[in-house]
Amino acid sequence: MNHIVLVGVQMLLAIQGRGAAVSGVIRDAEGGAVIAGAIVSLTELDRTTTTGTDGRYLIADVPAGPNHIAVRRIGYVARTLHALVPVSGVFEINVTLSLLPRPERLPTIVVHRPVEVRGSSGDDSFSLADEMTSIAAIRNNPLLTQPDVLQSLSGGEINIKPESPGGVHIRGGSSDHTSYVLDGIPIFSPYHTAGIFGAWNPDALSHVAVISAMPSYAYPATLSGTVAAVTRIPGSNLTSRASVSSTHTGVTLDGPLGFHDAKFLASARFAYPHLTARTNDPTYVRGASGDRLLKLDFPADVLPESGAIS
Repeated sequence: MNHIVLVGVQMLLAIQGRGAAVSGVIRDAEGGAVIAGAIVSLTELDRTTTTGTDGRYLIADVPAGPNHIAVRRIGYVARTLHALVPVSGVFEINVTLSLLPRPERLPTIVVHRPVEVRGSSGDDSFSLADEMTSIAAIRNNPLLTQPDVLQSLSGGEINIKPESPGGVHIRGGSSDHTSYVLDGIPIFSPYHTAGIFGAWNPDALSHVAVISAMPSYAYPATLSGTVAAVTRIPGSNLTSRASVSSTHTGVTLDGPLGFHDAKFLASARFAYPHLTARTNDPTYVRGASGDRLLKLDFPADVLPESGAIS
């Protein structure tokens, strides 16, 4: 008798251990058509199955208790249901899915990059790779602690911070591969020491340009490119500009000279690196740097009798 009771208990435990089966059909909410390929998951048990061509699914051996059943299919709104699975038997759950809102197709926008053919353009001296910067833009540069013409060129194909701050590097070229001109006049070395990078006073300049995309006819000896600065045009009234920073002091004057519509532009800037060094200490190297510029603007007189310009 005891043996029969023990066998019955074992059969009951085996039946309870197998659990119930969850089954059902997934259909379209609008037309009622069965949905094949829908994914049905029991999220707590990490059990997943897929509906067949008849839209039916089956998940066997599901333990009794609460479960979440998630159903999803591409093009339909996913649904999640809370189900209380019984101890045994087949628990049927049929689910309907609604179609996602129909997406609205926007008109196609075709973007074409302009193709620049060298020689066909009327302005070949400056290509897309070159740049021109005004003094106003240099003053508004948030990356500069003080206006500096050469430091404002940094970025992209132009590097001013190699292992030694000895110049401007264009497209990987050495600093001595870059030429510098001021109003068309070659400048040998436009650099300062003691914290000032460029020796050109920004108060005296109008703009600066970099010419590097193609060989320059004006400066054929340049290997990497040319940095060309242009001074301001003197005004009809006497004006002055001054600047003071932690490294230098500068002043610029421009205006008329008082005869034959002649004008002038005078600029001077002085650095004071020696202020931090003691002059009577032989271990310190006393140094000073500065730049001065004088520009005279005279009108050209046309001689009526010969047509020559003086």
